Amino acid sequence: MSLSALHNVTSQLQQLFHNVNSEPLSYILISIGIALIIALVAGMSIYGMFKLIRAVPQMTTKQFVVFLIGLAAFILVLGVFLP
Repeated sequence: MSLSALHNVTSQLQQLFHNVNSEPLSYILISIGIALIIALVAGMSIYGMFKLIRAVPQMTTKQFVVFLIGLAAFILVLGVFLP
C-alpha cells in the first residue's frame, strides 16, 4: 500500500466523521475513566481494610501503638486539609 492510497483512505474516513461532534463522546470516556479509578481505589481500600482486620490481633503492643499514632496523624492531616 502506497502512501497516497493510505492518504485517500484516511481522507475518506475523515470526511465521514467530519460532521460528528466528538465532545459528548469525550465526556463519556472521561466519566468512564474516573469511575474506573474510583472503583479501583475503593477495591484496594476494602482489600486493605480486610488485611488490616486480620493483622491487628497479631500485632505486638509496640506495633499497635505505632499503628494508632499513624492513624491519628493521618486523621489530623485529613482534618487540616479537608476544609
